[in-house]
Amino acid sequence: MKRLRYAGGSLLVGDSVAHALLAYARDLALASASDTVMLIGLTEDGARDEAEMLIGPSSQLFADTAEGPESLPDDEATIAEMESRRSRLLSHPVRLEDQQIAEDSEWYAEWPTDSSSRPD
Repeated sequence: MKRLRYAGGSLLVGDSVAHALLAYARDLALASASDTVMLIGLTEDGARDEAEMLIGPSSQLFADTAEGPESLPDDEATIAEMESRRSRLLSHPVRLEDQQIAEDSEWYAEWPTDSSSRPD
């Protein structure tokens, strides 16, 4: 279990959730972007808690080891959401208009276009 520290408070979360959040925060910082995320974890007393966090380039966020289970019941969904957000942040869609079509290339222009000039 990790104690996630942020803005003077803390939330206990599973190890993988802490790593996923820190990776997403790093990627947001590199992209000069920010986002809000909802995390489910435990308070220091062991009560279930939810925290909505704004993360981005100026986030001062860190995790340290805490006593408790390595994971929590909602961890898989939280990790999947962080990975999805990272993927959207890091992927750059390719538009067809930006791609050179094979017919436009010089190499392709060397080949005959009518069937009469092709070998049998």
